[in-house]
Amino acid sequence: MTETYFEFGTPADRWDRAERELRTLLAADPVESYATLLLGRTLERQGRNDEARPYLRMAAAMSGDFAELGPSAAAR
Repeated sequence: MTETYFEFGTPADRWDRAERELRTLLAADPVESYATLLLGRTLERQGRNDEARPYLRMAAAMSGDFAELGPSAAAR
């Protein structure tokens, strides 16, 4: 168990890594809708709802599925 913890890091480390990798993907392909959605969800899960909102809205617009908007994207 300890080896797994150190291999993957703390939960905060994993969110940071996911955010970095998703931002890198989006820098290379800004219209990648799934990466946009995942970045929004990653930010949302960290409690960074204001930052998540534009990504979640963009992902919904790209997919045409506005019902998939979470609570962060729906708030103004």
